[in-house]
Amino acid sequence: LSKDADVRVMSYNILAHMKSWGGSPVPPRAKMLLMMLDEIQPDVIGIQEMSSDWHKVLEANLGDEYVVLHPDIDIFNKNKTPIIYNKDKLMLIESGYYAYKEGDENGCRAITWGLFTVNATGKYVIVTNTHLNFIKDGQESKSLEIMKSQAEELISKINELYGRYSCPVIACGDYNSMESGDI
Repeated sequence: LSKDADVRVMSYNILAHMKSWGGSPVPPRAKMLLMMLDEIQPDVIGIQEMSSDWHKVLEANLGDEYVVLHPDIDIFNKNKTPIIYNKDKLMLIESGYYAYKEGDENGCRAITWGLFTVNATGKYVIVTNTHLNFIKDGQESKSLEIMKSQAEELISKINELYGRYSCPVIACGDYNSMESGDI
C-alpha cells in the first residue's frame, strides 16, 4: 500500500464456473483466490462473474474481516457483481444495486456501489463495481450499442453518487472489449 493511499482496491473477474463460459470448478480456483487475498490484503474487492457456487465457497472461507456487499438480487438470484470489503478497515455507510436497463438480466450486468468511511482516517470513499455487456461475434453493432448504453448509465450513476456525497469514487469492473477488430 502506498504511503499516500487510504484504501487498497482490487477488481477481479473470477470467471463463472460454467463450462460454456470457459470456467472450471470453483474450489481449486477459490483456494488460489483466497491465498492471493491473504497476500495482497485489499480493503475492497470488486468481483465480476460471482456465481452462486462462488458465493457459497467464498462466504464460507473469507474470514471474519471480509463482508460481501449485496449478494442477493432476489430470492432466486445472487448478485454476480458484488463488492467485498474489509470491515476492520472500512465502515459501510450506504450501498446500492442498480441493474442496467439493457443487456443481460441474470445479475451479471449491473452496478453495485458502497459509500465507506476509512476507519483510520475518517475519510469517505465510494466504490462502484460493474460488468459491462460483451461484444458478441456477428452481433457487434447491437452488442456495442448495449455496452455504450451501460457505460452511459455507469457514468451517470458515478456522477450522481459524487454529486450526492462529494468524495472520491473508485470504479471497478470488467469493461469488456474485443481483442481484435475495431471495437
